Amino acid sequence: MKKLAATFIIFTFLLGIQNFSNTAYTASKKNELVHTIEYTTKDKFVLQSTLRYPKQKAEKYTLVVLLHSWGLSSKYWDGLPQELLNNGYAILEVDLRGHGKSSYLENSKPRSYIYLSKTSIQKMPDDVYQILADVYTNYTNLSKKEIIFIGADVGASVSVFTAKEMKITPTAMVFISPQTQFKGFYMPNAFLELGEVPVLAVGSKKDAQTIEQVNTIKKYAQGNFSFLKLLNGGPGMMCVTSNDGSASAIATWIVQNTPSKKNKT
Repeated sequence: MKKLAATFIIFTFLLGIQNFSNTAYTASKKNELVHTIEYTTKDKFVLQSTLRYPKQKAEKYTLVVLLHSWGLSSKYWDGLPQELLNNGYAILEVDLRGHGKSSYLENSKPRSYIYLSKTSIQKMPDDVYQILADVYTNYTNLSKKEIIFIGADVGASVSVFTAKEMKITPTAMVFISPQTQFKGFYMPNAFLELGEVPVLAVGSKKDAQTIEQVNTIKKYAQGNFSFLKLLNGGPGMMCVTSNDGSASAIATWIVQNTPSKKNKT
């Protein structure tokens, strides 16, 4: 019943959105594997995202949204995006405001994350929400029943608040070096509202703070909660890139927690 309700809410989310005039696409052909998406926010940030499709064809693709660490960008995901593509997922890599290719305002003035105000940082979940709304409107081959979030530190927090704004229970979520409170985002209460979502937390055995934070966040989980402890690295998404096989392990867990994938095995 909860899964049916979540599906209905996704449809409600999609039906309530409009095509946005402040979004540009550099690849609009349906047979293109890579689509660059440019979205301008109300406060004039020009946000860059990349939508990628796997080579294997499908009528509908499950979308995985990747939200990077504070101070980094989508280019630091290393092998994880390819692992997801190899497993048949479409992926949306978002550069959060002030990061990577999203470090400019509409007037071409640079605006780094270093100078973001607390108010501006708090707009990140709405940024992702608006981008997703537009993507789902314009790409009808994305499944309306399944969406997965992968976020590292601030990206993990943003993913929770984005899902809350969408009013959905995600199919699954991966938290890399999550924090209960990061850059003004207090995760536990918002996470609690998401319901029975399967979660994989990822962190380095050498990062005592992350281990402590994961143990706290686990207390708020209503669904299955797993913890992948990696040997190397420190906090943030770099702990994944520092460990051979970690991207494959994350992708395997996602497949195991995606209903449409499990039904085919």
